[in-house]
Amino acid sequence: VLAGDYWTLYIFWQGMTVSSSFLIWLNRKPEASKTGFWYMMLLLLSSVLLLAGILLRERVTGSFIFGPADDNLMWHYDWLILGAFAINAAVVPLHAWLTQGLPLATIPGAVFLSVFGVKTAVYAMARCFVGLDLLIVLGVIMALYGAVYAIFSNNIRRILAYLMVAQGGLMITGIGMDSKMALDGAVSLAYAHTFYNALLLMTMGSVIYATGEELLGRLGNLFRRLPFVAALTLVGILALCAIPFFSGFTGISLIFEEALKLKSPIPGAVLVLLLGFAMVLMILAGGLRLPFFVFWSESTRNGKPLRALPKNMVVAMGMAGAFCLVQGVFPEMINRHLPYAMEENSFTLFKLGIGVLFPAAAFGLFMFLRPFLKPKTNELPDFELLYMWVGRGVILFFSKPLSWMDGIWSEIYRTIFLRAFNFLAHISDIFDRKGIDGVVNQTASSVMFLSRISTRLQSGRLQDQLAWMMLLALAFFAL
Repeated sequence: VLAGDYWTLYIFWQGMTVSSSFLIWLNRKPEASKTGFWYMMLLLLSSVLLLAGILLRERVTGSFIFGPADDNLMWHYDWLILGAFAINAAVVPLHAWLTQGLPLATIPGAVFLSVFGVKTAVYAMARCFVGLDLLIVLGVIMALYGAVYAIFSNNIRRILAYLMVAQGGLMITGIGMDSKMALDGAVSLAYAHTFYNALLLMTMGSVIYATGEELLGRLGNLFRRLPFVAALTLVGILALCAIPFFSGFTGISLIFEEALKLKSPIPGAVLVLLLGFAMVLMILAGGLRLPFFVFWSESTRNGKPLRALPKNMVVAMGMAGAFCLVQGVFPEMINRHLPYAMEENSFTLFKLGIGVLFPAAAFGLFMFLRPFLKPKTNELPDFELLYMWVGRGVILFFSKPLSWMDGIWSEIYRTIFLRAFNFLAHISDIFDRKGIDGVVNQTASSVMFLSRISTRLQSGRLQDQLAWMMLLALAFFAL
């Protein structure tokens, strides 16, 4: 976030990529090991694209400064950098690493993944690609796609992962509008989402910790047994639904207010309808279906005992819930620190209407569709299947050529290199036996001959020793 040049961004981007994979592997489940591997592979692709874009950008501009791109003239390196940011921002169809990885992370690891990964990419887009029309289209697709999949998901943390995709779509749409208020809305929403989404992941993590279950169909009737968790879940949900006086209200209302003024690439009225429909589906999935089937529906646990929650878990949830309330009641605390300090009233009639209309529409739809929203046992197929098919296709495509090349290299090694190595080994053996061993043997014979002469010269009498010393001294001085 504090990077002023692309190299600093890349170094810490890479560190974030590698370290986040360990939050999945630490779950110590077979499926977590597999998912963590391709989670890291996909994010490493993001790092490769970012590195390629940085190097190409430096060749053209001669600078590594981390600054905005020209949305009217996007260069090849800009597209590579945008692709890297899109992967980390979970842009559809590059989002499956998030929706598959987040549910398999450890309980605290999921909170860290939600706080840092996607938000960092959204922040990077806000610094580099404000006003890019493509972001509006991508944001709308993300919002609709994530909301629809959240409705039909059965894993409580996967529901929140798809809602992250959907809400990320709102942020990216705001960045693409080329409006000061829309950018303020996107940044405000990203900041608020960091806390209320973390709160929801903590409360759902508490449910998993207490019950040992994470499938929506196996939970229910937990309101009386976990009242504190249920109350904090409602705080996070009200923020997600953009209810007035909760943290998500300001950002979402600003985005919708500016969306109505847009003329291209999507007319404002159409954009508001699309985002409004996505918002209703988000509230239906995360604001009504999730808490209802976790806390108020009939339970299938038959009174099984719950594990007591650790105190640090309770304190962390309480702090996150308090912040959601404080930011919602006193929005000016955040508004003055937005990219364009906002001075106007956050509670205008239009914004209050947005905060009431969408939840009311979602509630009516939920009452009508509740029998059809019961959790299913299977998850809808997503783009991870496409990743698998593409991976297998790449393996099949390259396996035969690589196998043919490996066979040729093996034959060359056997016929040329192996014989050459055998010949060199034979020459080395002859040199060792005839050369080195001969020199050593002759040296040993010479030493033994000298030792025999020295033995004869040593008679053991003092007179002989003094005579030899005198002869050696005279010879030394003569030389």
